[in-house]
Amino acid sequence: MVKGGELWGRGLKEMNRAVALAPENVGVLIPRGATLLEATRNLKPDAARPLIESAVADYEHVLAIQTPYFDRLGDHAKGELLFGLADGFHRLGQHDKARAYFERLIKDAPASGQAPRAREWLAGGTVPKTNGASCVGCHK
Repeated sequence: MVKGGELWGRGLKEMNRAVALAPENVGVLIPRGATLLEATRNLKPDAARPLIESAVADYEHVLAIQTPYFDRLGDHAKGELLFGLADGFHRLGQHDKARAYFERLIKDAPASGQAPRAREWLAGGTVPKTNGASCVGCHK
C-alpha cells in the first residue's frame, strides 16, 4: 500500500507537470483525463471529486481545441471524448450536462462503440458497467 501510494503520487505529479509543460497538447490532456476518470472509479466520492473535475476540465479543453476540426474526426475519437465528458459530469452530479453530452455523442458519433452506452444512460439514468477498460471502440 505504501509503495502504491508513492507511485500514485509520482504519477499524478508527472501528469500535472506534463500538462504544465504542454497545456495545449491533446496528446497530454487526453491521457491524464482518461487516467483520472478510470482511476477514480473506486475512490470515495470526496477523494474522487477533485480528480474527476480535473479530468472533465482536460476533456473540455480538448473539445475546445478540436472544435475547428471536430466534425472531421472519426466516430471513435469523438465518441470517447464525448463519453468521457458525459460520464464525468454524471459522476459529478451534473446530469443536465451529462445528458447534453450523451445526446451529442449519439448525434455526432453514432458509430462509436460508446453510442449504445449513451443510449442506455439516456433511457435509465445510469452509466452501464464495462468489462475492463472503458474505451470500447478498438480496445474490446
